[in-house]
Amino acid sequence: MPASIRARLVRLTAAVVTAAPVAVLGATTPHTATAAGPAPTVTARLWEPPTDLEPLDAALDQRRTKPVRLVFLGSSTTQGLGASDPARAYAAQVVSRLSLVKPTYGVADSTVALGAAPTASKGIEGFNGGQGGTWVGNYLSDAALQSIAATRPACVFHMIGSNDSVLGVSPATYESYLRANLARIDRAVDTPVCHVLVHTFRRDGVAPEVWAEFGTALDRIDASHPRAFAVDASRVFARRGVPGADPFGLLAADGVHPSDAGHALLARVAVGRVAKRLALTR
Repeated sequence: MPASIRARLVRLTAAVVTAAPVAVLGATTPHTATAAGPAPTVTARLWEPPTDLEPLDAALDQRRTKPVRLVFLGSSTTQGLGASDPARAYAAQVVSRLSLVKPTYGVADSTVALGAAPTASKGIEGFNGGQGGTWVGNYLSDAALQSIAATRPACVFHMIGSNDSVLGVSPATYESYLRANLARIDRAVDTPVCHVLVHTFRRDGVAPEVWAEFGTALDRIDASHPRAFAVDASRVFARRGVPGADPFGLLAADGVHPSDAGHALLARVAVGRVAKRLALTR
């Protein structure tokens, strides 16, 4: 071996031997003490499931042996208006996309109307309680609440506020009603349930700053309710020209409800945020 190469190997071996030890996940890493006193010890922590979506996380872990039940509440978009087929609507898309992230391996996932009898089958089952024309003050009827209690979902997806912004409901009133509705569900369901709060796209004619306040209201609920998680889909739609020119065809012909592409984007954002929160894609 040439002397120059031998010398390089000697230097490299010496550098490896004298290098600082590599930290191991879950192990404590000592820091060098200084004149000011002993250095603190840093402990690496493993990932832990977030508590806000814990009921959903626990249910998904058992999806191959027990049903994972999701309830969808909202107005006409949640109901499915604008979609060419119920299977292409936002609620059904959330169920199908979530089942892709957490596969059930041959078990048929489904979305039915809220009020249908829950099954005992395994897999992910959605119950759609969306009602066109509703606002935060009446989207959760007493009948719907009874059905939710009987369904015992792991998670409820709320997408409400679009009609409120057009009707002139203040963000403060919106937040107050929504908090009350979450509390009603929490009291009615005898098992832990989490809430996903979806901030949909801004309607044409609604001031951007007003719609932003509706989103901020969801963020405040997220920060204060132990099992609430806010998802902002409005920014994605705004970047893609809604409201506005809509170059990607996210709105249906009426200019109010999402098209198939819009429903798919709403579901993709919702599932993407939930999956990231639960580290399902890690």
